[in-house]
Amino acid sequence: MTRKYIKMAGTSLIALLGSLQVSMADTTVSFWHSFNPEKANGKALNTIIANFEAANPGITIEGEFIGNYNDIVTKLQAAIPAHREPDAVIMEVTRYGLFADRGILTDLTPYLTNDPLKDNLFDFAREADRPR
Repeated sequence: MTRKYIKMAGTSLIALLGSLQVSMADTTVSFWHSFNPEKANGKALNTIIANFEAANPGITIEGEFIGNYNDIVTKLQAAIPAHREPDAVIMEVTRYGLFADRGILTDLTPYLTNDPLKDNLFDFAREADRPR
């Protein structure tokens, strides 16, 4: 995984979790991902999570390495009907349709629109949701 994808993942995670800052009580967020903790991308993600938690006391991110993108989709398809899905998940973009068509995904546009760090996203990340 290249640095730009790691930065995009980190920025997306921060945007998603930014809405939790208004919470007064301790909050735990379950987060599934495919970033192997033994490799550079997993170590980078763990650093992003640790930095976010340090900047946001009371919010704990329970990052869980699930495996590759196919593993995530398989586990998510089983978890949703059992009401055991995570609060956040990173999937490969071509897999979104499997869940969007069922109304399962949350539109992050309002969070990204109001995020003061949105200009730090790479151009391809800002354009990902634009119709082609």
